[in-house]
Amino acid sequence: YIVAHRPSAGAITYRHGTIADADQTITFGGLVTVKSSLNDLLAAPHCVAIARTNNGRLVVAFTEDITAKGKNYRQTKLIGSNGDGAAPTWSGETTWNNPSGSSNNQDKDQIWFGLENFGATQGDRVLIYGSIPLSNTTSTYFSSTAVPDWNGTAFSNTTPIALFGQDTASRILSGLIDAADFAHVLYFIGTPALNSKKAGTAGDDNWGSAIAVKSNDVDACTLALDASTSELYAFYHDA
Repeated sequence: YIVAHRPSAGAITYRHGTIADADQTITFGGLVTVKSSLNDLLAAPHCVAIARTNNGRLVVAFTEDITAKGKNYRQTKLIGSNGDGAAPTWSGETTWNNPSGSSNNQDKDQIWFGLENFGATQGDRVLIYGSIPLSNTTSTYFSSTAVPDWNGTAFSNTTPIALFGQDTASRILSGLIDAADFAHVLYFIGTPALNSKKAGTAGDDNWGSAIAVKSNDVDACTLALDASTSELYAFYHDA
């Protein structure tokens, strides 16, 4: 599954690929529009991510620019599909984060997020994690998470919770779900420190204590899992 923002078309688009075995080239189907007529009011590129629920439906997160009271804001939205084939139907669009209630968050366009899928015991659920501005604060950015459920008609359980408090800039994050459906995140904060957290319950984002990974600046990171040994690996680039 590929999802992308196409600036020239002002749209989020999707393609579905199939492959018979590792010796063959992936064959992609036609271009499908997930969301059209996006506003491009701010300077930074839009962000977009995709995940598949265990129940076989797709969830796409994307940013969209709005103007409120003459000021520009970048919000984050979720939209879902009725299946995972070559041409699914998209519906249920909902807002995960809308910062326009606070003028202190205007023009915050460096928003970044990711999506991960849970397993069979959490059939409708995905993990979203992102560095986003919030409307109820005078801060710049918060790193927040949620575990939305998409039942093919509507989203639930979408309220963002803070991964950590306010920061002066949008921060890099990486996340994954292990074989037991526990969520993990890797994130950089401005202290500076690269930390990781693990959820206390399968299928949830009730994060435990921070574990220090590195104590100085990094400008890129990702989290990986060795399924054969259940070991986590943090990869990062020193700033």
